[in-house]
Amino acid sequence: MIVSLINIDLASDFKITGENKIIKTIKIYKMKKLLTLVLLFTVIAINAQEKSKNKKVTIKVSGICDMCKSRIEKAAFKTKGVKSAEWNSESQNLSLVINERKTDVLTIQKSMADIGHDTEGVQATKEAYNNLHGCCKYERTFGVENSCAKNCTKPCCKDKAKKSCCSSKAVKTSCTDKK
Repeated sequence: MIVSLINIDLASDFKITGENKIIKTIKIYKMKKLLTLVLLFTVIAINAQEKSKNKKVTIKVSGICDMCKSRIEKAAFKTKGVKSAEWNSESQNLSLVINERKTDVLTIQKSMADIGHDTEGVQATKEAYNNLHGCCKYERTFGVENSCAKNCTKPCCKDKAKKSCCSSKAVKTSCTDKK
């Protein structure tokens, strides 16, 4: 009888151990299923944020004349991923249609800076700016704080119509001023 009690105890221990293995197996299965679902939702979320092939973007680009327009639009089209580019001299806006898979706004801003035109995000180097044609030398306002002196007598400082006119060497309004 003692032997049979031992056998029962061993059997019940074995049975519990077997149930624990089944429970562990079920927990592992549920955990794998949960991880699979999390991974699936992550992949869906990443694909939902997929970059557009035809995104409309507007960038402020400093310039003055038709030569600037030609140069700005040409540089924009040279940037891989730009499908459409049109610069307006009055608003200083460069309207673009871009493929976000191939380019981004910062890349285009760097292209503008490389040819001497300031943008809100990237300012052209002095060397690139100085390489512009004389009539294309615009007033550099991006990245330049108002540096007019308190007692400045220039009309732009008196009227406060233009910011930082004292900081620019030459203020030109158009190529027609040269004619």
